[in-house]
Amino acid sequence: MRKGQAVIESKLQSAYDWLKDPTALLGGVGEKSVRNILSQAIKVADRSLPLDSNHLRKLSGDIEVS
Repeated sequence: MRKGQAVIESKLQSAYDWLKDPTALLGGVGEKSVRNILSQAIKVADRSLPLDSNHLRKLSGDIEVS
């Protein structure tokens, strides 16, 4: 879980920058960071208690873009 946390923390700044910029390119570093954060959240959910797991999966699913 610590590795997942470190990955998420390392991707946060580029994800925030991409989300703040309405002219940012799709498929760029920022979008990849957001997708990576979401995949790490799912990995954390896999190792969490059922209530926390369901909550994390719902939040990730709400954010995820096809």
